[in-house]
Amino acid sequence: MVINNNHSIDVLSKRVEIDRNTREEIRRINEELKVNHQASKNVLEESDFLKILTTQLKTQDPTNPVDDKTFISQMAQITTLKELNTLNNNILSLVSQNAINSSLSMISKSIEWLDNETGISYSDKVIGVRLNNDGEVFLKTEKGYLISLKQVIEVK
Repeated sequence: MVINNNHSIDVLSKRVEIDRNTREEIRRINEELKVNHQASKNVLEESDFLKILTTQLKTQDPTNPVDDKTFISQMAQITTLKELNTLNNNILSLVSQNAINSSLSMISKSIEWLDNETGISYSDKVIGVRLNNDGEVFLKTEKGYLISLKQVIEVK
């Protein structure tokens, strides 16, 4: 049996080049994720997992492809992440609805609130509820104040 050393060297050099490219691409993605993580407080999103998975598939060694179990495990992680994001959004929606319902129950009641800047407490009767663009709930009083629920210290 004759072993073609040139062929073995070519395969080995291609494998080394693929490994180097893979490491470089993963390093680049990790740097991008660090920047994104610092800019936003999200840890990893579905698109981040997909970028990593796509990079792994593009740069994998053809003589040693990704194991099926590993691939399935990564896909399961993506699905789990997606479901957790959906669950988180549903919980945030429930919290928002709860704040709105609590606010609506305060209409026609007197509230006392604390002014954040002066530390002085005020009181007035609630006549309405208003949402800002961020979904934060404010109580509208007879005297025209818009009070955040976070400022309310007593409901009478």
